[in-house]
Amino acid sequence: MASIKELIQKGNIQDKSKLPNMYLFLNMYNKGIFKIVYENEKYFSIVPSNKDGPQPLDNTAKSPMSLIHALVCPKARIWNAVDIEEMKQFDKVMALECANESVRRLRESEFHPGCLYDRLKEVNEKKMWSDVAEKTNDLEKAKELSMTIEYSFHLYPYNSVNHLHMHVWCPKLATKSYDLQMQKNPNKNAPMDKVLQTL
Repeated sequence: MASIKELIQKGNIQDKSKLPNMYLFLNMYNKGIFKIVYENEKYFSIVPSNKDGPQPLDNTAKSPMSLIHALVCPKARIWNAVDIEEMKQFDKVMALECANESVRRLRESEFHPGCLYDRLKEVNEKKMWSDVAEKTNDLEKAKELSMTIEYSFHLYPYNSVNHLHMHVWCPKLATKSYDLQMQKNPNKNAPMDKVLQTL
Protein backbone atom coordinates (compact mmCIF):
# COMPACT_ATOMS: atom_id res chain seq x y z
CA MET A 1 0.00 0.00 0.00
CA ALA A 2 1.10 3.56 -0.64
CA SER A 3 2.23 5.78 2.22
CA ILE A 4 -0.23 8.19 3.83
CA LYS A 5 1.52 11.06 2.06
CA GLU A 6 1.14 9.34 -1.34
CA LEU A 7 -2.55 8.62 -0.69
CA ILE A 8 -3.19 12.24 0.25
CA GLN A 9 -1.47 13.39 -2.96
CA LYS A 10 -3.46 10.87 -5.03
CA GLY A 11 -6.75 11.68 -3.33
CA ASN A 12 -6.46 15.44 -3.57
CA ILE A 13 -8.64 15.43 -6.70
CA GLN A 14 -10.38 18.50 -8.01
CA ASP A 15 -13.34 16.90 -9.79
CA LYS A 16 -15.32 14.86 -7.26
CA SER A 17 -18.36 14.53 -9.52
CA LYS A 18 -17.44 10.95 -10.45
CA LEU A 19 -17.27 9.79 -6.83
CA PRO A 20 -20.52 8.00 -5.87
CA ASN A 21 -22.65 8.81 -2.83
CA MET A 22 -20.81 11.95 -1.82
CA TYR A 23 -21.34 12.93 1.84
CA LEU A 24 -23.50 9.82 2.26
CA PHE A 25 -23.55 9.70 6.07
CA LEU A 26 -24.22 13.44 6.29
CA ASN A 27 -27.17 13.13 3.88
CA MET A 28 -28.57 10.19 5.88
CA TYR A 29 -28.08 12.11 9.15
CA ASN A 30 -29.95 15.12 7.72
CA LYS A 31 -32.85 12.81 6.81
CA GLY A 32 -32.97 11.42 10.37
CA ILE A 33 -32.21 7.86 9.26
CA PHE A 34 -29.58 6.97 11.87
CA LYS A 35 -29.83 5.90 15.49
CA ILE A 36 -27.28 8.30 16.94
CA VAL A 37 -25.02 7.15 19.77
CA TYR A 38 -23.94 10.72 20.60
CA GLU A 39 -23.56 14.07 18.92
CA ASN A 40 -22.06 17.45 19.65
CA GLU A 41 -22.04 20.70 17.71
CA LYS A 42 -19.76 19.41 14.93
CA TYR A 43 -19.95 15.59 14.92
CA PHE A 44 -22.32 12.66 15.30
CA SER A 45 -21.55 9.02 15.92
CA ILE A 46 -23.23 5.79 14.87
CA VAL A 47 -22.47 2.08 15.12
CA PRO A 48 -21.83 0.24 11.84
CA SER A 49 -25.35 -0.69 10.75
CA ASN A 50 -27.52 -1.97 7.96
CA LYS A 51 -31.25 -1.45 7.38
CA ASP A 52 -32.09 -4.04 10.07
CA GLY A 53 -29.97 -2.48 12.82
CA PRO A 54 -26.37 -2.90 14.00
CA GLN A 55 -24.21 -4.86 11.60
CA PRO A 56 -23.95 -8.39 13.04
CA LEU A 57 -20.59 -9.91 13.93
CA ASP A 58 -19.71 -12.37 11.19
CA ASN A 59 -16.82 -13.87 9.31
CA THR A 60 -16.58 -11.08 6.72
CA ALA A 61 -14.52 -7.92 6.32
CA LYS A 62 -17.73 -5.82 6.45
CA SER A 63 -18.53 -6.69 10.06
CA PRO A 64 -17.48 -4.45 13.01
CA MET A 65 -13.81 -5.01 13.81
CA SER A 66 -14.30 -4.62 17.56
CA LEU A 67 -17.00 -5.22 20.19
CA ILE A 68 -17.11 -1.46 20.62
CA HIS A 69 -16.96 0.14 17.19
CA ALA A 70 -18.34 3.59 16.39
CA LEU A 71 -18.11 5.83 13.35
CA VAL A 72 -17.64 9.53 14.12
CA CYS A 73 -18.84 11.68 11.23
CA PRO A 74 -18.54 15.44 10.72
CA LYS A 75 -21.62 17.56 10.15
CA ALA A 76 -19.44 19.42 7.62
CA ARG A 77 -18.91 18.32 4.05
CA ILE A 78 -15.66 16.35 4.19
CA TRP A 79 -15.60 13.42 1.79
CA ASN A 80 -12.31 11.80 2.88
CA ALA A 81 -9.26 12.51 5.07
CA VAL A 82 -7.07 12.83 1.95
CA ASP A 83 -8.77 16.07 0.88
CA ILE A 84 -6.43 18.78 2.12
CA GLU A 85 -8.90 21.65 1.68
CA GLU A 86 -11.95 19.93 3.17
CA MET A 87 -9.89 18.57 6.11
CA LYS A 88 -9.27 22.18 7.22
CA GLN A 89 -12.76 21.84 8.74
CA PHE A 90 -11.73 18.81 10.83
CA ASP A 91 -11.76 19.70 14.53
CA LYS A 92 -9.72 17.07 16.37
CA VAL A 93 -10.82 18.18 19.85
CA MET A 94 -14.53 18.00 19.01
CA ALA A 95 -14.09 14.73 17.08
CA LEU A 96 -12.35 13.09 20.04
CA GLU A 97 -14.98 14.38 22.45
CA CYS A 98 -17.67 12.76 20.33
CA ALA A 99 -15.63 9.57 19.98
CA ASN A 100 -14.85 9.16 23.66
CA GLU A 101 -18.40 9.88 24.82
CA SER A 102 -19.68 7.38 22.25
CA VAL A 103 -17.35 4.69 23.58
CA ARG A 104 -18.43 5.49 27.15
CA ARG A 105 -22.09 5.13 26.22
CA LEU A 106 -21.55 1.87 24.32
CA ARG A 107 -19.48 0.56 27.24
CA GLU A 108 -21.97 1.48 29.99
CA SER A 109 -25.38 1.04 28.34
CA GLU A 110 -27.19 -2.28 28.15
CA PHE A 111 -29.89 -0.85 25.90
CA HIS A 112 -28.22 0.96 22.99
CA PRO A 113 -28.09 -1.17 19.81
CA GLY A 114 -24.51 -2.33 19.30
CA CYS A 115 -23.55 -1.85 22.96
CA LEU A 116 -20.77 -3.85 24.64
CA TYR A 117 -23.28 -5.86 26.68
CA ASP A 118 -24.94 -7.22 23.51
CA ARG A 119 -21.72 -7.59 21.51
CA LEU A 120 -20.04 -9.59 24.28
CA LYS A 121 -22.82 -12.16 24.24
CA GLU A 122 -22.80 -12.22 20.43
CA VAL A 123 -19.03 -12.68 20.04
CA ASN A 124 -18.98 -15.62 22.45
CA GLU A 125 -22.08 -17.31 21.02
CA LYS A 126 -20.80 -17.02 17.44
CA LYS A 127 -17.12 -17.60 18.32
CA MET A 128 -16.12 -14.42 16.48
CA TRP A 129 -13.14 -13.33 18.60
CA SER A 130 -10.03 -12.14 16.74
CA ASP A 131 -6.86 -14.19 17.09
CA VAL A 132 -5.26 -11.12 18.74
CA ALA A 133 -8.10 -10.29 21.17
CA GLU A 134 -8.08 -10.87 24.92
CA LYS A 135 -11.11 -13.17 24.96
CA THR A 136 -13.49 -12.97 27.92
CA ASN A 137 -17.05 -13.78 28.98
CA ASP A 138 -16.96 -11.25 31.81
CA LEU A 139 -18.60 -7.86 31.20
CA GLU A 140 -16.46 -6.04 33.77
CA LYS A 141 -13.28 -7.43 32.21
CA ALA A 142 -14.54 -6.40 28.74
CA LYS A 143 -15.19 -2.89 30.06
CA GLU A 144 -11.63 -2.75 31.33
CA LEU A 145 -10.26 -3.95 27.98
CA SER A 146 -12.35 -1.32 26.18
CA MET A 147 -10.34 1.47 27.78
CA THR A 148 -7.72 1.06 25.01
CA ILE A 149 -9.11 2.96 22.02
CA GLU A 150 -7.86 3.46 18.46
CA TYR A 151 -8.92 6.24 16.07
CA SER A 152 -8.41 5.65 12.36
CA PHE A 153 -9.50 6.60 8.85
CA HIS A 154 -9.92 4.51 5.71
CA LEU A 155 -8.16 6.62 3.10
CA TYR A 156 -9.16 6.91 -0.55
CA PRO A 157 -9.10 4.65 -2.58
CA TYR A 158 -9.43 2.09 0.25
CA ASN A 159 -12.61 3.66 1.65
CA SER A 160 -16.11 2.28 1.05
CA VAL A 161 -18.16 5.42 1.85
CA ASN A 162 -17.48 8.88 0.45
CA HIS A 163 -18.18 10.81 3.63
CA LEU A 164 -15.43 11.12 6.23
CA HIS A 165 -15.92 8.81 9.21
CA MET A 166 -13.39 8.17 11.91
CA HIS A 167 -13.36 4.57 13.09
CA VAL A 168 -13.31 4.38 16.88
CA TRP A 169 -12.62 0.89 18.14
CA CYS A 170 -10.99 -1.19 20.88
CA PRO A 171 -8.13 -3.41 19.66
CA LYS A 172 -8.20 -5.61 22.79
CA LEU A 173 -11.81 -6.50 21.87
CA ALA A 174 -11.12 -7.21 18.19
CA THR A 175 -13.31 -9.57 16.15
CA LYS A 176 -12.74 -12.02 13.28
CA SER A 177 -13.56 -9.15 10.92
CA TYR A 178 -10.47 -7.31 12.13
CA ASP A 179 -8.34 -10.35 11.24
CA LEU A 180 -9.86 -10.52 7.75
CA GLN A 181 -9.41 -6.80 7.14
CA MET A 182 -5.76 -6.96 8.19
CA GLN A 183 -5.13 -9.98 5.95
CA LYS A 184 -6.70 -8.23 2.98
CA ASN A 185 -5.14 -4.81 3.58
CA PRO A 186 -2.82 -4.51 6.62
CA ASN A 187 -2.60 -0.71 6.25
CA LYS A 188 -6.34 -0.13 5.87
CA ASN A 189 -6.72 1.68 9.20
CA ALA A 190 -4.63 4.85 8.92
CA PRO A 191 -4.15 6.23 12.46
CA MET A 192 -5.82 9.60 12.92
CA ASP A 193 -2.71 11.27 14.39
CA LYS A 194 -0.48 10.13 11.52
CA VAL A 195 -2.97 11.42 8.96
CA LEU A 196 -3.29 14.80 10.68
CA GLN A 197 0.48 15.08 11.06
CA THR A 198 0.94 14.37 7.35
CA LEU A 199 -1.73 16.91 6.39
